[in-house]
This record gives sequence, structure tokens and C-alpha cells, in this order.
Amino acid sequence: MQENQRFAVIFDTHYCLGEDKDLLAGSGARDDLPRYAWMRERLFPQLVKELREHRPKFCMCTGDIIEGGHRPDNSIPGRELREVFSRFQEAGLRVLNARGTHEPLAEYTDIARPLFSEYLERHLDENYYAFDAPFGRFVVTEYLALAPETRQAEWLRQQCISAP
Repeated sequence: MQENQRFAVIFDTHYCLGEDKDLLAGSGARDDLPRYAWMRERLFPQLVKELREHRPKFCMCTGDIIEGGHRPDNSIPGRELREVFSRFQEAGLRVLNARGTHEPLAEYTDIARPLFSEYLERHLDENYYAFDAPFGRFVVTEYLALAPETRQAEWLRQQCISAP
């Protein structure tokens, strides 16, 4: 029997708890609250349903899986990360994520990286990582920290050279 060779790519889900009082108190982003509620309550379940029907071995989010950063209540990003990954897990979906501009570094490192380590069955020392699947190598960069002459830049070069 052939191994499941399906994967899915998602991006910019901006999963939001919808509890940020700043959004309700007249910030420039206050009009986003109804859209976030609609996305969480209507669009997200549809996304999960379609992903489950596709039956991917894993899903890759290219960043901004949560609304997260740029908000005064710094407990929200961690709660959003925990909830979005929990909802995917409850649906039987393994979702990996590249850190985007909305995932704060500390929360991403503390919450997402251990989850990805579990999925990949190895310890991840950095927020950038690579893994091989039957259909190719996936290289996930920490683009917010990627710059010439850095350890990540050399790692990326090596990943490209050694890819099957």
C-alpha cells in the first residue's frame, strides 16, 4: 500500500479569539473584530472540514496562523496559538507553521516549536527547520531573522545542497 503523499498549504488564517478590548475601544483595527469572529466561527470550521476531506499527511501554514502580535494584551497570542493548534489536533490534522509577523517570538518558541518537535519526532533547536517527506524536502525559515552571513543562512544553504 502506498504511503499517504498528500499535503496541504494554508496561509494567513489570522485565527483570533475576538476578546481584545482594544479592538472594541476605537483602535484603527476595530472593524476587524466582526471579520475575525466570522473567520473563527464560519470560515475556520470550513477550512478544517475541507482539510480533513483532503486527508493530508500534514498541513503547512506559511505564516500568520494567528492574529497574535501588535496588541496590548500580551496574553492573547499564546492563547490563540494554543487554541488554533488544539482545534487542528482535535480534527486529526498535523499543522506545521512558519513564524510570520503575527506570531510573537517568545510564544512561538514556547508553544509551537515543542509541538512541531513532537510531530517531526525530533527536538528542534531553532524556529527554522526542515524535514523530508516521500515527495520532497520542506524547508521552513525564520524569515524575520534570516540575513546574510547568519547561522540560519548557512543552514539554509546546506539544506538546499543536501536536498534529495
